[in-house]
Amino acid sequence: MDNIDPITKEIQQINLKTYKTFAKICDENNLRYFAVSGTAIGVHFWQGFIPWDDDMDIAMPFEDFEKFRKSICKQLPKEYSFIEFPELGGKIYNKNTTLIEAPYTYLPDHYYGAFIDIVPLIGLPDNFKERANFISQIKRYIVEAGAVDRAPELAIFTGQTVQTIKKTRKELANAFPFGTTKYCTDFSCIKCPTYLTSGFLQPKSMKFEDTTIPTTSELSHDLNVAYDNLTKNIPANERQLLHHDFYAFCNLENPCQKYAKEYQKIKLPDWFKEISYKDHLFGISSAREAGLYKNRCKELESSLDQAYTEIELLRSSASYKIGNTIIKPFSKLKSIFTKKS
Repeated sequence: MDNIDPITKEIQQINLKTYKTFAKICDENNLRYFAVSGTAIGVHFWQGFIPWDDDMDIAMPFEDFEKFRKSICKQLPKEYSFIEFPELGGKIYNKNTTLIEAPYTYLPDHYYGAFIDIVPLIGLPDNFKERANFISQIKRYIVEAGAVDRAPELAIFTGQTVQTIKKTRKELANAFPFGTTKYCTDFSCIKCPTYLTSGFLQPKSMKFEDTTIPTTSELSHDLNVAYDNLTKNIPANERQLLHHDFYAFCNLENPCQKYAKEYQKIKLPDWFKEISYKDHLFGISSAREAGLYKNRCKELESSLDQAYTEIELLRSSASYKIGNTIIKPFSKLKSIFTKKS
């Protein structure tokens, strides 16, 4: 039996409550939503969360996602907020908690609490070659949007802005409207898993912890295709592939805005806010925080390696001219977060 550490379990319970709130609002407004990615795996094998995972992955047909994003999200109770991410979709988070992911440590407007991911579900071409080409477009979009989202200054090198990224997302979603083709995918990750549309058009309700969640009726088939015959006995060293697990900071008792406001008070010369290893912003007020703090540099270094990969992908694209100007700030940030104590 899998052991669940206390922090993960606590986050799971917070996110489960968030999901129930979201589901109630969607049901009242006739919006469709489905478990995908890690949540679908959890439903299939554990009838709940993957034991070592804590967030939830929910997909909505693009039409329904847009309705939720533009207006219906305003029906969320005051303890929740919806934040939009160009490359992903959005997150619904609990404002009374704080979970800061490493890529956004220097972006206080991206500080949020325990969350569930909400991603658009879009159609794919029926023709295999056309589908492969279209998926390549989606992957490039995710890379471009992620770079602009994490470092707005990249816009001057890529020619992309949040506005152009949103326009591209809409064009991709409308190219093959959900429900009109045999296959579909979501924006949950750069893997772009391919699903059978029929399973979402005739969904089934599955047990998830102490509630239920709609899933594709082709769940077993889709998981086998997307994750190469996935089984429940996932080796420990491969579990991180199913969970981002790069929180730079976690505090489930204090609201995220508290830390965003404190961060903004720091006056430093560059757009990368310097936070030293010895005297970082958040302090250590409990053994739980101390444990997270101990691994902070390692987590941040990993996220920065990912940023380097994204930049190299952009650099290799014929339509971009990115020189050392953008690499230097990342090198500086990396040196800041990897200082020896």
